[in-house]
Amino acid sequence: MAVSTASQQTDALLDAAGRLFSRFGYRKTTIDDIAREASIGKGTVYLHFESKELLAQAWMERKQDALFAELTSLALEPQDPLARIETFVTQRVLARHRLFERSQLAEECFAEMKELVRVSRDRMLKREQEFLAGLINQAIAANRASVTNADETARSFLYATNGLLPLSLLSQMPLDSVSDVLLPLVALLINSIAI
Repeated sequence: MAVSTASQQTDALLDAAGRLFSRFGYRKTTIDDIAREASIGKGTVYLHFESKELLAQAWMERKQDALFAELTSLALEPQDPLARIETFVTQRVLARHRLFERSQLAEECFAEMKELVRVSRDRMLKREQEFLAGLINQAIAANRASVTNADETARSFLYATNGLLPLSLLSQMPLDSVSDVLLPLVALLINSIAI
């Protein structure tokens, strides 16, 4: 199938890169492989991305954008402001574990791309902190939370649960075990700010 528009070509390249990175790892995947998988000429790949690293970064950012959209949507479902906070903090950990379970080589792939992952992770953490601070401000406005600095509280909540994210030392456990630790931790965090 011929891919025609620039946007379609970019999507095809990112889709192909994701499949190949997950299947073979970042290092073993070449631009030639990605072009062939996307049915696009190698030269066209370089019109969209100057390097494999930039293509990988765009792929990670697209995955994070989708994850962030999923998390914010889930967090806005409950009516209670504290339930929104609880949902967001819990789902940010569980969604990442589900993502890694879907791809056997995901952990290897991300380990190979350490610097790109760090930049991408920092960007995502900032977005999560800003969104969570907004949820905490809603809880404060609704007289449901007793904190005065939503930004600091959001940062503390995220750092408290980061040890349970995939690729951390503590997360080398099955998802059920992660939930067994995560749910009481989130309950403790919520209770620490609840009025």
